Amino acid sequence: MSYVINASGNVFNITLDTEVEPINGINNGVVHVRANGTQSSHRILFFDGQRIRIETSFAPNGLATDDLAIIGEFGSEMRRVIVSDMQPLDRLNWQITAVPEAPEIFQ
Repeated sequence: MSYVINASGNVFNITLDTEVEPINGINNGVVHVRANGTQSSHRILFFDGQRIRIETSFAPNGLATDDLAIIGEFGSEMRRVIVSDMQPLDRLNWQITAVPEAPEIFQ
């Protein structure tokens, strides 16, 4: 992920490493999860699959190359989980077993 900084020194654009298909017809948002564990939510103004312009810029404190972007409906619930097992059902479908993420795992 890379960032574009405005004249005030804040992030206002995020560019993803991999293209994601935009979700049409909903109020899109991005949760920015920093490698240090902090996270913030931002309403998306423009999203073309790889470039995101957010509604409100944020300070670039703690940005790292290992940051994560989660894209979906703005204001919807997000549950952080760890995938503990994956079993193929057929060529294109998998059964995924996930457990709640525990911050202690990363300490």
